[in-house]
Amino acid sequence: MFRHDKLNLYLFIVLVGLQALGVVALLTRFQWSYLPIMLAIYFWAGLSTTLYLHRYLTHRGFEMPEWLKFIFALGSAVSLAGDPVTWVGDHRYHHLKSDTDEDIHSPLHGFPYAHMMWLVRKPADFRDKSLRYAADVRKIWYCRLWERPYFYIIPHLLVAATLYLEELDALRNELSIGAATNGAKPPGRNFAAHTPPLPSSVRENFPFATPATRAPASWSKTR
Repeated sequence: MFRHDKLNLYLFIVLVGLQALGVVALLTRFQWSYLPIMLAIYFWAGLSTTLYLHRYLTHRGFEMPEWLKFIFALGSAVSLAGDPVTWVGDHRYHHLKSDTDEDIHSPLHGFPYAHMMWLVRKPADFRDKSLRYAADVRKIWYCRLWERPYFYIIPHLLVAATLYLEELDALRNELSIGAATNGAKPPGRNFAAHTPPLPSSVRENFPFATPATRAPASWSKTR
């Protein structure tokens, strides 16, 4: 039913771009300090999708404190799992029409479509159908706010910017420490020209003195 609908080219490019960024990340330098951050975001995002969006928000399988709901909703936004209203509406519709021609992501339409292509081939009128099954979710203020893409992407960008700036600051500190320990010299300065000559008494006992450190004859005469 849906597999022949018009492709949402913009969303398709975004999804492919995100996968490409994941591949590019493999080319960056890895540090063990990244591991706890990676695991924390991985579990936060995973629980936000499976526990919050699916088991709690869609199926109302249990209850949790309000602050925890917000933490998990934030995690779903950070991981770009999909705004809660759309996610819940699509999933409830999927259960209502499971494995029929109207199922939004049924394997009957083929694995590629059931896995991801359904995201970029939704009919224009499908959102209206989906929203009817997520009316309760729209009553939650942040879920309603995140229906707007430019608000929904803010948590993701804030976390990404924070991690990037932290890494940039750490890299700058590392470079400055490395420069100090390696005796780096400011560019464009001739240190030999600014080195004061050694006194004659020292120079006589310093056979390895370089021309820059030997006192000139005029200096000895003035002494």
